[in-house]
Amino acid sequence: GQWKWIGGLGGGGLRWQEAENQPPPGGPATQLYNLAEDPAETDNLAAAMPEKAADMAALLDVIAAR
Repeated sequence: GQWKWIGGLGGGGLRWQEAENQPPPGGPATQLYNLAEDPAETDNLAAAMPEKAADMAALLDVIAAR
């Protein structure tokens, strides 16, 4: 699909807990990208589209429960 949701900040790996990967006060703790409009993943839409981010998180929970 055109959407990519990541349940954290940063690129993951061994450095996921570093300070730059922590959300700013009041900021999103996840990442949401519209790959059709932003294939380079430069505009995190999680704060602007919290319902879409929540829907994507819920979908991942359903898939992981299988």
